[in-house]
Amino acid sequence: MGTISFTLFIFEEAQQTIMFSTWQSIDCAQWNTVATSCQLMHDLNETMNRFNNWVGWINPLSFISYNAYYKASATYISALRTKVFLHVPEELEGCWICLTVMQRSFKQLNDGNYVVYFGQRCKIILPNLPKSHSFLVKGMVHLDPKDGMVTIRK
Repeated sequence: MGTISFTLFIFEEAQQTIMFSTWQSIDCAQWNTVATSCQLMHDLNETMNRFNNWVGWINPLSFISYNAYYKASATYISALRTKVFLHVPEELEGCWICLTVMQRSFKQLNDGNYVVYFGQRCKIILPNLPKSHSFLVKGMVHLDPKDGMVTIRK
């Protein structure tokens, strides 16, 4: 039991070390480091969760605690990705993201879809125009080579 709990503890400590480094990186506007840290934290969190689900049940109290830690870390990572996206969206090329956006403007395409513009250089293509000014977006981040804008594709 101790070996399993200690291994999970080391996963937790590694994530916290990365999290602490993001604070200094944000203060210095080193967004590429923050984006790399987000991915590293995500990978560690997923590995820790798989390990916990595989053998963590041997120690039920540890299992419950690390399951909670996994969920809390996933929330932090999501919030941090959103912050990176708002500053340097191209750093999240190929990543899935979920965020609430406020549309700046929109236009209808020839195929009937809508392009909604938000932020400084971001857009999302939607089949219908959102009814409210702000709405939830989930999708993968891509850099559009045609116009240099960041596109979120569902």
